[in-house]
Amino acid sequence: MRVRVLVVLLGVACKPPLGTEVHHHRGQIVLSAAAPQTPTGVTGPYVSVLDSVGLTMTPASGSQIVLGRHLSRRDTTASFSVDLQEGTYQFDARVLSAKRAVLYAGTGNSVVDRDGFSVDLSVAPQTPVMLVAPDTSHVVVPTGSLGQTTLVVHNRGIGVLRFSIYDTSQVSRTQCASVACFRPSRLADTVIAGASVAVRIDAIRKFATAIPLTFSSASGDVEVVIHTP
Repeated sequence: MRVRVLVVLLGVACKPPLGTEVHHHRGQIVLSAAAPQTPTGVTGPYVSVLDSVGLTMTPASGSQIVLGRHLSRRDTTASFSVDLQEGTYQFDARVLSAKRAVLYAGTGNSVVDRDGFSVDLSVAPQTPVMLVAPDTSHVVVPTGSLGQTTLVVHNRGIGVLRFSIYDTSQVSRTQCASVACFRPSRLADTVIAGASVAVRIDAIRKFATAIPLTFSSASGDVEVVIHTP
């Protein structure tokens, strides 16, 4: 799957005082990042460690412009409105996790000299990037037997992803203190770049309230919700 972050910069036209005319231009910057290998496909909703995107624009002379915004779950685009003066700029982009780890980064230079300018800025993975699918799983528990579902952990970055699984929520402690509600087939594992690992969840019994399961990695954590309808 190609991970794509789109950052659109829209110049705001304004008229400066006479004698101080500064040309401003409208355009867009497109950030894109692809995994170093072609990873297995993801079907259905997912959750990843991507949390925010930051963009720094540095003119040849003058002050830097720094913008940022939070990414909602499964966001692949981010838009910013700015007023860019004509000139040469360096563009630096970073995609961060909630732990402030730099997941993707890239830099490029371009001359802003007309309306409709476009800059293609490639951002490359800097670390393992965890994605888990699906983000919510409904497990049917037949009478007298186990219910089963499968969660898949993907590495969308570089290097080796090391992850652990935790069930530490108050909801789980309340419902599953005396008898376990479910059991993961593994509590920790590794995933190479562009690959995935399946985790089977065996539901031992039904539970009334959905339970969040935490997948933790060095660069960030995600929560997957388990239901038994």
